[in-house]
Amino acid sequence: MWDANLLMSDDQVIAADGYSSSAIAVGGHADQGLPLELTADKTAGSSSDTLLVFIMAKDTDAGWSTTPSATIDRVCTFELIGALDARQFQRVFTSRKYIKGYYDITNASGSASYICNLGVVSGFQRDAGI
Repeated sequence: MWDANLLMSDDQVIAADGYSSSAIAVGGHADQGLPLELTADKTAGSSSDTLLVFIMAKDTDAGWSTTPSATIDRVCTFELIGALDARQFQRVFTSRKYIKGYYDITNASGSASYICNLGVVSGFQRDAGI
């Protein structure tokens, strides 16, 4: 189940590389981790399109970069290859205070676009949905 306060993307249209609408304060979860869910509905493009979503982590919610460094970590990656509709889950472990998603469309047909939701969930879905 989604928590509206812990969404990085809420029906965000992704048609080019870029960051999610919001970062969320997680306060560091190096031990137990945070369950994240990504849903993506492909609205245009070809079967060769790939959507990569990198979860980046920092201690401040400013100056986000796409390159890991001493101040920013890439803590996990979602990968959707040619999918029309997809739902994926990952558990994120980080001692950093904020996380934010970075969307990267690769092998694009030139017209790929998705509607995405990305955020912390109360637990992993077990239905066949999406």
